[in-house]
Amino acid sequence: MDLMCVVDQNGGLYVRANSEQELVEALEKTLERLGRDWRSRVRCAVAANDAPPHLLARLARDWSPAVRERVAASTATPAGLLTRLARDRSSRVLLALVGNPETPDAALAETGRRLGGRGVHVMSALGLGVTGTLAVRRALARRRPPAAQR
Repeated sequence: MDLMCVVDQNGGLYVRANSEQELVEALEKTLERLGRDWRSRVRCAVAANDAPPHLLARLARDWSPAVRERVAASTATPAGLLTRLARDRSSRVLLALVGNPETPDAALAETGRRLGGRGVHVMSALGLGVTGTLAVRRALARRRPPAAQR
């Protein structure tokens, strides 16, 4: 296997991959580099593509609510990190947690408290009512397209 992988698009740094393991390492380096890109849309794409937990942890502290929202929506995000994101200031992040089937119940409860009155309006807009986190999860699961279900 003789492949070349771009690690840093602007600097022109290339890594030769002669084995599957070297290819994996090169792709991991690429993902790490993209996770530090100055453009938030690039960091959003990294977070949305099942990045490794250590990279998701860094992106969960990103200045951009859009990046943190993608981390909160990712089913690859560890439960502890989802729980930490339940204390985020951004309602976008909190709403992404509600839609993530992997979000622990305690994080959903915290999310509901953080959303306060906005949570009632959100649940109402989704046609969910406010009858508890289990009902929220079931309703969201029913609304999710089959391809998104596991």
